[in-house]
Amino acid sequence: MKFLFTPRKALGASTWDHTTERNDCTVRAAARALNLPYTEVHAAAANKGRKRWKGFNTRTLLSALNINTVSIDPATLVEQPSGASRYGALRYPTLTQIEPLLKRGRFILRIRGHVFAVIDGVQHDISINGARCRVQEIWEVL
Repeated sequence: MKFLFTPRKALGASTWDHTTERNDCTVRAAARALNLPYTEVHAAAANKGRKRWKGFNTRTLLSALNINTVSIDPATLVEQPSGASRYGALRYPTLTQIEPLLKRGRFILRIRGHVFAVIDGVQHDISINGARCRVQEIWEVL
């Protein structure tokens, strides 16, 4: 999968407060996938209770922005071992396994401890996410 380095300034973060922000991957991913200014998405997250330099729930942010998205359960995209749902040990697909799904469209993906955007098969983030990372949640922007 291709990768495009996307710093905060490229998303419209202009003030010193926004360029020094940390743990804002949800804000950056939403701003990139929704094609909205970083400052607007950051303000929406702050209004919903996001604290500075702290992470934030992606579902809460998307509902605050009133954007049409479809949640895709990644566990349904790969074959599960027998009895997986009974014991709660669902197997999530890797980024490589779902890459064909991400070729067209705008997506927000959550892996353990991080959120990033994929637009037309290209990762938009500040670091490369490995091909073997397990995708836990997917939102497609309509």
